Amino acid sequence: MRRISVTMDIASSDLAELRAFYEGSGLGTTGGTEGGYKFFRFKHPYDGEDHYYRFVSPPKFSSNGPVRVAVSMEWEEL
Repeated sequence: MRRISVTMDIASSDLAELRAFYEGSGLGTTGGTEGGYKFFRFKHPYDGEDHYYRFVSPPKFSSNGPVRVAVSMEWEEL
């Protein structure tokens, strides 16, 4: 397992979906991670392949302007 620091800049309208995904309820067909317990699939930005990750701790949010949110996360790669 490897730890990875992840930062994203998302629209404030996507904040609720990311929170729901982390907490486990998910929206649509995305499922959820049950508070970081479950692994999820995410396309790696460098190799374009799907990798499996899980949250080490809850995501941290901060304002990045009137309609953007900066998200900081720690993931483990399987």
